[in-house]
Amino acid sequence: MSSPPRGDTVVHRGAMPPTLEKVTIATPDSRRSEQPPPPPLRRRAVMKGVVWTAPAAAFSVAAPALAASGATPTLEFEVPSFEMASCGTLEEVVIHATTDGSQHVPPGTVITITLPEGFEFVDGSTSPLELTVEAEGMVVLPAVRAPLSSDGAVVEARSGSLLATAEIALGPPVGTRLYAGNVSFVPHFLALPETGLPSGYRFESIHATDGAVFVTLGDGTLWVARENPTTGTATGPVTWYSTGLVADAAETLISSSPNVYDSLLLVDGALHTVTVSGTWTTTPTTSPLANPPGGAPVQIGVSNGVGTFYAETADGRLWSTPRSGGSRGTWSQITGFPTPLTDWFIQRGNGSEVVWVIGADGALYSNNATTGARPSVLTNRRHASAAWVAPLSHFAKNHADSAMGGSGAAFVDAGGNMFHSSGAQNRDFSGVLAGQLGDLELLRTVDSLGATTNTIIHVVDGGRLYAADLTNSVPFADITPPQSLLQGATIVDAHSTGSGLSGRTFAIDSNSVVWVSNRYVSGTPRWSRADGLPARLDADGIVQDGKFTYVLGGPDSCPS
Repeated sequence: MSSPPRGDTVVHRGAMPPTLEKVTIATPDSRRSEQPPPPPLRRRAVMKGVVWTAPAAAFSVAAPALAASGATPTLEFEVPSFEMASCGTLEEVVIHATTDGSQHVPPGTVITITLPEGFEFVDGSTSPLELTVEAEGMVVLPAVRAPLSSDGAVVEARSGSLLATAEIALGPPVGTRLYAGNVSFVPHFLALPETGLPSGYRFESIHATDGAVFVTLGDGTLWVARENPTTGTATGPVTWYSTGLVADAAETLISSSPNVYDSLLLVDGALHTVTVSGTWTTTPTTSPLANPPGGAPVQIGVSNGVGTFYAETADGRLWSTPRSGGSRGTWSQITGFPTPLTDWFIQRGNGSEVVWVIGADGALYSNNATTGARPSVLTNRRHASAAWVAPLSHFAKNHADSAMGGSGAAFVDAGGNMFHSSGAQNRDFSGVLAGQLGDLELLRTVDSLGATTNTIIHVVDGGRLYAADLTNSVPFADITPPQSLLQGATIVDAHSTGSGLSGRTFAIDSNSVVWVSNRYVSGTPRWSRADGLPARLDADGIVQDGKFTYVLGGPDSCPS
């Protein structure tokens, strides 16, 4: 979650005592060189249940500082803005006051604190609250509790005619639940169990992969739970385990195998594997994995077909290593195409793995899907009757990693059109997006009940949703839910749901509402709001590359 904008503390000027000059607002660059330094920063505010996102170097904004004609008093928050969780607690907010920009105000000086609407002091004190300076020209506010929601929250401090303010930005509330969704669930979205999570946890970010879902909690630690369902109508028993790593799940490269429960992660330039037993009843094993000879990877993939970890390095070379056995961690370069590569992905199969690469020459390369053989040398796969024009630009893939199931490769050619690797490669699937796909992301997301939906490609562009059905040779069509449902919202993401139920789509709008269709592109899809969504929901920033669609659901009220 990004920090709120941090501007200067606002000082409202009032009638000043006769002995004081006009008040000015000073910034670090505008202060006069002869001005003494401001009072030392004593401490920063502490927010319970939230990661502090301010810069490590403490900062202060003076208001007012010395005027050109003489010294003036100052009143300032030690930290001019705060970020905290809804329903969370803000502690140790410090306010400094001086008589002339350098000398502390005397003990006994009164500073009055006014909280934003809905905020309250934990100890029961009422707002406005008068606090008395005791030493060092400062006061420390009692702990402050935030409401469930608030827009434009500003806390005020007043002393005489001086007024200083500090903004408070609220993040997701304490008590937020994670919901998993699929058209086979009853209802569509179910709250995941919290088994194993520490007391007082708070979700910061989520990264769903094909096999596991990773979350970062408020303390920065990375946790994992099983993603695969045990039945077609429920998420199955979910137990959360700590990986022992500290990382932002949404910003971390993660790829998972759906069957062997092995995940590959890139954290701070270093590879790690997280392995869980097939029953998910024991704590996962987190182990380091040596980087390829080409250095830290820039993209990764995991396949259970043969059992391989894949990595692309910054020099555009592609590497593989067995996921188990004595050769694990010994990387071999995959060859047969000119480097640096343009794009790549791994197509998982039953006992086989196909590596698809767009080489530096913009041509299409892959290996034959030979059972039991780890790909090592690729060949040019252009069909003699192919209609696509080189150079190719990119593949249809999921949001984050480079491994998925399904059949063949969908790719964009030099004309901004999409073709498929199967057959004669002469069928243009661009449809209503003809000539427009060169800069657009083509989403090929996993499903929960089979491989058929992997042949459905989604594009989100300009707030609208498009889909192409490769299996049934249906080119891209606009399948955006009608405005009578969206009510001004736009589509921001899409996710396949399940091939066993007519191949449906989840579409996520800009209000985090999830809409479900009755079909993909065969006829006109009929959309309805997904069942089971929480009243306060948030899907923003979740990496939707798992078998389910995920949203965060806030509580209806703050926990007592």
